[in-house]
Amino acid sequence: MRLSDFSDWQVLRVTCTRCNNAVLLYPKSICLAARRPLTMTVADLEKKFRCSCCESLGEARIEIGPQPGGWR
Repeated sequence: MRLSDFSDWQVLRVTCTRCNNAVLLYPKSICLAARRPLTMTVADLEKKFRCSCCESLGEARIEIGPQPGGWR
């Protein structure tokens, strides 16, 4: 799935598989902040994310979900 395929109400939950740090990101904000193209896929993003806690590169797991109130 490409970043351009997401609706405005969808978010990405990015979790580090090493330390379990998690953040919620809007797909369109990734494009703006990180200067990534809208044609980038979720699988490509998993390889590019660096954890802000343990600084592991490429250890991200991305889940697609609704607005933040929908996560448990």
